[in-house]
Amino acid sequence: RLEPKEKAEIVKLMQRREKVPTLAIGDGNNDTVMIKTAEIGVGIRGVEGTSAVSASDYVISQFRFLTRLLLVHGRLNNRRICLLMYYIFYKTSLVVWTVLFFGFYSAFSGQFPYLDWMYQLHNIAFTALPIIIYAVFDRDIDPHTLAANPYVYPWSRGPILYGPHKLIEWAFWAFLHAVICFFIPWYAFEVTSPEKSGQSFGFQSTMLVVYCCVVIVTNQKLAFYAAHWNWAWHLVFWGSISVLFVAIMVFSTSTIFAIGGIDYYFVGYRLFAMERFWMTLVLASGLACMVDYTRAVMDHFFPDRTRVFVEARHLGKPVFDPDHANLDDFKHSMKDSKAPPGIDRRYTGSNFSFTPNVRDAYRNKDNEVKG
Repeated sequence: RLEPKEKAEIVKLMQRREKVPTLAIGDGNNDTVMIKTAEIGVGIRGVEGTSAVSASDYVISQFRFLTRLLLVHGRLNNRRICLLMYYIFYKTSLVVWTVLFFGFYSAFSGQFPYLDWMYQLHNIAFTALPIIIYAVFDRDIDPHTLAANPYVYPWSRGPILYGPHKLIEWAFWAFLHAVICFFIPWYAFEVTSPEKSGQSFGFQSTMLVVYCCVVIVTNQKLAFYAAHWNWAWHLVFWGSISVLFVAIMVFSTSTIFAIGGIDYYFVGYRLFAMERFWMTLVLASGLACMVDYTRAVMDHFFPDRTRVFVEARHLGKPVFDPDHANLDDFKHSMKDSKAPPGIDRRYTGSNFSFTPNVRDAYRNKDNEVKG
């Protein structure tokens, strides 16, 4: 047996020499120091007190539950939290870029382009629920498959999902989408001729169109990353966009909302009656959609191992670890190559026939079995 301090020193030694995050698991009072020292602490609820449970980040009832905690919940939440972090940065940057672009046209006079009420509701009502549903429920691989194939776990760790390159990628998409969402409505309303009544649109109407494009594109962006579509996802996705138009109608009913900085009285109703407004939304969101679709197509032809694995399961092909595979394991996998009942076409990945990295490994093993 080791003293509590000695257990903590072993954890520190691994942290110092291996330069990796550590996980400590224990069930007794003498494990408390070790659990607190590690980046992740897991406590086992037992008969030796509650100190370890109180000091831990996660609590399980039996040691065998650690497998599911790591391979299933750990892997799925790692993917969700990664996209959650970058998506929040993306949707905030997208709004800020449009404000900056407006500053160039307003000579940086300090005039804010959006109604304060709309701006405050951006992260509360218009873009909040879709990312919450994604971060809680989305999954690209079902739990049964993750538990049965532990070699999938390290495929989504490290620089694959995290790193400066991913931050630069999301920053680029935010800038590109901001250019689309701002300049298409700006040239469609502010630069072109006024409406039939002879009145100028004004920056209030133009920037309201810009903001509508921003909200639609922001929610649309997340839809390209969702792997598990269900009724809740459809509800929050279409509901968030619907709430935007309802809010515009409410803010357009009275001048009392002008205390938020901009008077939207009757602006929304006038825009909703114009064909130009709807065509601008379709053009801006459609062009942004094509940009995201191009990125999805590139991932389709140059997939990572996780996407190859998902597609293999989807097509009922045998799955195995291409780094540590032998003929016996492959034969055993062929007997259970059908996807479980919980998997359907909502769990899709890359095109399996265009898999340059692992495709040859599957093909060679298949030939060995047939031979």
